[in-house]
Amino acid sequence: MLGVASERAVESAVENVPRLFHFRKQPVGHIWQPYDDAERAATGCYGAKTYFFSAVVINPYETIFASPPSQVSPKGGFADFGWLRKEEVCEKVSDKHLSDYLGHLLC
Repeated sequence: MLGVASERAVESAVENVPRLFHFRKQPVGHIWQPYDDAERAATGCYGAKTYFFSAVVINPYETIFASPPSQVSPKGGFADFGWLRKEEVCEKVSDKHLSDYLGHLLC
């Protein structure tokens, strides 16, 4: 179920989605983010889990050489969005522990 949800999440969050191949229907990893007291009181939740799924773009040239060319871009008001190669992920993540964890997941 999480694999199908990840595919829907990409389609609902990104415009001009290229065709993706998801290697697995289960996540390759996750992180737990506990909420502080104020956020816990506001949401009624103790924290959130972020799941990571492995996928590749089947044909990146479909969007680049389309007529007219299309750019992968976020839908909605994302403040921090990136379509990254695995080499770029660790450079963009500011949290050292998360960066190391993602480096192990993607290698």
